[in-house]
Amino acid sequence: MVLVFAALVGAWGVWVAGIDPYARTMEPAIKSSATQAPIDAAEAERCKVPDFAKTLGHEDKGKFHDNCK
Repeated sequence: MVLVFAALVGAWGVWVAGIDPYARTMEPAIKSSATQAPIDAAEAERCKVPDFAKTLGHEDKGKFHDNCK
């Protein structure tokens, strides 16, 4: 019974994640350097990705969560 319950909860979780209207894809926006606005020093420091995130390969996720481009 416990295994059946765990399987049902797992299947339900996958189904809910599949129909989530707020789920975002992590597709990087490709922009040329000519269209980007200049960034001041404070903004550049705020958007700097930590070394551990770069090591894990999560540089894009770090920028996404900090609302940086």
